[in-house]
Amino acid sequence: MHPWIVIKLGGSSQSLEGYGALFRHIRNRIGDHRIAVVLSAVKGVTDKLINCGEADWRSASKIADEILGIHLSLMKKCGLEERTVTSLFRSFQHEVSAGLLPPGKRSNQSRINLLSYGELFSSYICYLFLQKHLDPGCDPLYLDTRWVMRTDHENDDGHGHLHQFCEFKFDRGKFVDLVGDGRVVVCPGFIASTPSGATCLLSRGGGDTSAAIVAHGLPSKVLEIWTDVNGMYSADPNRFPGARIIRDIGYEQAQELAAMGAKVLHPYCILPCMQKRIPIVIRNTYDCDRPEFTTIDGAGSRGGPYAITDQKGIVLFSVTSLNMWNNYGFVHDIFKVFSDLGINVNIITTSQFTISTTTDSTDRDALLRAKHRLSAKYQVEMTDHCSIVSIVGDQIHNEPFVDVAMDKLRRTGHRIHVIHYSANRLSVSFVIDTVHSDSVLIMLAEALERHLCDGERNAVPLTPVPGLQERNGGAIGDNPANGTACGVEPADPAHVENPSGISRNPVDSPPCNLPAPGKRRRAPALLGLVGLKDHFR
Repeated sequence: MHPWIVIKLGGSSQSLEGYGALFRHIRNRIGDHRIAVVLSAVKGVTDKLINCGEADWRSASKIADEILGIHLSLMKKCGLEERTVTSLFRSFQHEVSAGLLPPGKRSNQSRINLLSYGELFSSYICYLFLQKHLDPGCDPLYLDTRWVMRTDHENDDGHGHLHQFCEFKFDRGKFVDLVGDGRVVVCPGFIASTPSGATCLLSRGGGDTSAAIVAHGLPSKVLEIWTDVNGMYSADPNRFPGARIIRDIGYEQAQELAAMGAKVLHPYCILPCMQKRIPIVIRNTYDCDRPEFTTIDGAGSRGGPYAITDQKGIVLFSVTSLNMWNNYGFVHDIFKVFSDLGINVNIITTSQFTISTTTDSTDRDALLRAKHRLSAKYQVEMTDHCSIVSIVGDQIHNEPFVDVAMDKLRRTGHRIHVIHYSANRLSVSFVIDTVHSDSVLIMLAEALERHLCDGERNAVPLTPVPGLQERNGGAIGDNPANGTACGVEPADPAHVENPSGISRNPVDSPPCNLPAPGKRRRAPALLGLVGLKDHFR
């Protein structure tokens, strides 16, 4: 049996051009590989779904119409007929209205169900596109990830966390039973199921993690992350055009880089691949044949600094008390407040009497409640509008470049609230006022560029693809005027083939049976997009 390749298609890649690039890639690799495609929601749709879940009925209906319009526009550009997704759209509209009973009291589960539709829409549209264009012998299968990815925990019953913060398990036996000898499988990321069969969500950015869990469970030969940049950079290329692609990097170093602000992939997706030594390749969907890209694997550690990153929207808490001296349990006492309120923390520094920690939480009410609770026992200072600027690399504590960076920071005269050395010796971070974040990042990126030019030659200079940001600024992205850049002629909707079975409701009907080995059929195969509660009982 041929080895698997897992491809994660990001939100900015959901376009005619992006699907066309995926089609060509599958066509070229299908001869000696099996391919699983995991999709994120179309760019911007998840935020709209969050707003829809928090809105009253009238506003929610308006947002729902916008979401449907985005996907109908994408389908039109791809030459797909609206009737092929009618049942899925109706199911979404039902969730929008039925979840608001009484008005304004949408349950946590209803909000979770709404959020799942971003990936359900995008993955099914991509599936229809591939089903239309791939050769009959390579018919894609559609597999709802909820049938094969589960957690041991139920969702929060209250209006608390929407995402599960626990281990997700991949049922390889179930996957094999459903997929059989299928060569191409398309499935949604970000979603899984609870023991009772309810829909649950991975954390934001969970599409990457879903793909990594699938790659780990198969296992896959490689995990490819398709996005709108060419890989991991030594700095944000949109703010520092001289940034270099990091061509090779180790798992732990890539995880640190992602955690400290590189937004190319989610840091949680590294561990599943690291456990099975599965390489992760980051490619540009719109320039996927380019020879420069980032490979993450166990052989990628090269020493020295890799990159300058920053995270904006940071809030700094400084908690002080003389009673901390020889007072056992005070650290637990402080951070239990953050845990109880669902506030994540980024970095932590301590002294005998003060603990400083940062968070990127945007829940203002929770932040103020944390300050209020802590103030009952401690002296608390909460500083808004901060950024974390980090130097990421190997054995960074002993790296001379850190001294250069600190000297440059001192010369600016900017206030440094906190200096943090990571316990894994992979980063040094500075908490500064956000107003200075851009200038500090550029200053340190220029210094790193000079440092790399003097010694390291691992990275290759590359300017961001011209016009890429403008091309992908919208939810779908503009396509070339002739519509043929992706290698697939746009179809005339009036001449679109009506494959048998396409009207099957992908939400409310049972999964269709797979054809016997060797008896492939052109009708779409919908695997497990339905009846989860009944199935898992």
